[in-house]
Amino acid sequence: MLEATILMFPLISVNVSGTITELVGTVIGGIFTSFVVIGLLIAEGTGIEYTRTLPLSPNTIMHSKALTATMSYAPVPIIFILLGALKPTVFGSISLIPLLELPAVTAAALVEMMIIMKASGEERILVFNISSSMLYFFISILMSCLVLGLPLAFFILTNLILGRIVTAQIILVAISLSEFIIMMQLTKI
Repeated sequence: MLEATILMFPLISVNVSGTITELVGTVIGGIFTSFVVIGLLIAEGTGIEYTRTLPLSPNTIMHSKALTATMSYAPVPIIFILLGALKPTVFGSISLIPLLELPAVTAAALVEMMIIMKASGEERILVFNISSSMLYFFISILMSCLVLGLPLAFFILTNLILGRIVTAQIILVAISLSEFIIMMQLTKI
């Protein structure tokens, strides 16, 4: 909800919803989600004894945390779809950019957790101590931002080169879904 509040305040005064507004909001929401992943991993330390008694594999726990982190991103597409309905947009389908980025958000959460899982050992339950693993924290955030930014960068390049917003959105969806499928294959349950 904090994320939704941060996004809403600057958007209230916007007269027209444009590409830059959508992209910036999507990036802010994605970065916020990256920090939610770290928060979930730090919080696991307090409930680790209970988690170890459950018949769950580390990949199952990783997928559930990725889904939880992705749900923290859910207000972003909702806000921009409502904004697109209430205010005029430069392009009719521009409000869908945050929704089209959703698979990449999940893939980024899985990338973060996979890096931290490798750092803590292959068989361990995902627990993260930020004070002793600062390097892995920065690497995981950097890789998450790379996964989040790749579809958006190709969207921007396609839109600039071809000048067709629908083609750029198709590219965004294709890359976003590709990242999601690759991460689901790498982290099979």
